[in-house]
Amino acid sequence: MGRFVLLVALLAACKGDKSNDPFGTGVPGSPPKSEPGTSKPAKPGAPGSSYGGNGKPASWSDNGEAHGPGGPVFMGRGPDCDAKRDHCMRPGVFFGVDNMSPGKLYRATPIFELDGKWFNWRGKEEHFDKRFKTKVATKDTLQVGEPIIWFITEGSKPFVDVEYEALTSSRWEIGYVEELKADKVRVKGFSDAVGYDTIRIIVDAK
Repeated sequence: MGRFVLLVALLAACKGDKSNDPFGTGVPGSPPKSEPGTSKPAKPGAPGSSYGGNGKPASWSDNGEAHGPGGPVFMGRGPDCDAKRDHCMRPGVFFGVDNMSPGKLYRATPIFELDGKWFNWRGKEEHFDKRFKTKVATKDTLQVGEPIIWFITEGSKPFVDVEYEALTSSRWEIGYVEELKADKVRVKGFSDAVGYDTIRIIVDAK
């Protein structure tokens, strides 16, 4: 009987002592359990997010490398970089192109400005003749004869799901709208129809 009383007293003392159970779970040193559906989504730029960055401007690293706006680029996989996520383009992203002409296609490269110079998202300085700021297009904002920048579909997956790949992909092209259809766009000189959700329109130039 005396041993039983002593055991109860010891258990009560341990239950009242939270120093070894900081999370209040009843299991010393264990993190709290989360209920299904209660976890909050990662904020843009946080681990588990594939877009957004931290809002900081472009800057130089301690070893002299150019870093784009938003800080380090997320390298892991996340949600598709589709139109709902602004194609994973960060604020401050422009597209650099060497040339543009109706009926011809040219590559468009995501770039950013730092101290009067332009860099791609691998940190290499670029010297494009034309630089365009863009936004996601809608059918109402597109016009026949106007230039667009779009993300070329490869295989069955139209978008990438890594922020770094969206910012460095060679699948961005610039061309001119030839025809607007119900669910696709025809681009002069391009054999395939282009989906509306892959298109960005030009809103400014530098």
